[in-house]
Amino acid sequence: MLKGIASGAVLALLLTGMLALTLDFQPVGAPGTSCIRANGSVGPATAPIPSDGDVYAPIDDMYNSSELLEADVVVDRQGTGCTNVTIENVEIEESVVDVEFDSFEAPRTICIGADGSVDPSTVPISRVGDVYTFAGDIYGSVVLLKGDVVVDGAGYTLQGTGSGTGIDVTAISSYVNVTIKNVKIREFAVGIELSSFNEGVISGNTITNNGDGVRVSGFGQFSSFNNVISGNTIADNENGIVMEGYVVGNVISGNIIADNGHYGVALITWMPFHSPTEENVISENVITGNGYGVYFSGSSDNLVYHNNFVDNAVQVYAENSANVWDNGYPSGGNYWSDYVGVDANGDGIGDTPYVVVAADVDKYALMNPWSLPLC
Repeated sequence: MLKGIASGAVLALLLTGMLALTLDFQPVGAPGTSCIRANGSVGPATAPIPSDGDVYAPIDDMYNSSELLEADVVVDRQGTGCTNVTIENVEIEESVVDVEFDSFEAPRTICIGADGSVDPSTVPISRVGDVYTFAGDIYGSVVLLKGDVVVDGAGYTLQGTGSGTGIDVTAISSYVNVTIKNVKIREFAVGIELSSFNEGVISGNTITNNGDGVRVSGFGQFSSFNNVISGNTIADNENGIVMEGYVVGNVISGNIIADNGHYGVALITWMPFHSPTEENVISENVITGNGYGVYFSGSSDNLVYHNNFVDNAVQVYAENSANVWDNGYPSGGNYWSDYVGVDANGDGIGDTPYVVVAADVDKYALMNPWSLPLC
């Protein structure tokens, strides 16, 4: 007998990749096998297993007709990677096999070598020249040892286990010119990391449920500059984007940075006279629902404008920092959900500055959320 929710028990299944999960039990009085299919549907439709996203929660006890199950739970890879299934709070009785995992995939580390090779060669990444394109979901991480390349996730998922780095760009000898785009990256300590790197592009990715979504760092002569982080959705991480150390002249633009538990965007200088984090541009982002919308520590001369700061617990925190918060008039500054000024002349810009922190103000706070102007 396999009991479903009794006293609040939950069968929670996190499904990533294509898989078919078959549970060899049946509701009382209903013969047959209940199945959670690769597309997320439950069969038969009468099975008492409602779902909320990727969580399937039985609402009644379920029994095999003989009350003896040959295999209570069978997870079969079905020809593709089957990863990250959680089964919890389920009472299983009188079973020959309680839970069986068949051909379950272990995480792997994939290396794009300095010579351009992909190791192991069996992973679903195709190469055409210097463009590396995912051909399926990947359970594990990617380490780049070659510059002047494009990594295109093609909408597939790079899935971690809560530790390590999703795409590691910290050991490239040339230190220049890598584009990472169209990847869904989740459940790493760091989603994407650049260290002492120049002219990188991180664009069009969905980066969720990591420690740091994107981390960029530099130190001394090994600075990180002229990198662009644009058009990404960076949400539900502990921190969204973290730039620290000698990080100069980078652009954070056009991203959705939402619901990150601590920092939405953080610029942190370790050694102000040696490795400053400065002269970066933060523009045209939606920064919403984070612990700190933007956090500056020892970071000055950055330009922050045309962002929408909406309902962050702390919109901006700054210590030992002095930055510019608008692009002049009539271009304007930022939209602040807690701005209480008025616009007497109807030009779309508040008549009084928004006080960002004690030493900094947005002189031209926007009355409405910023959006791209119509052509």
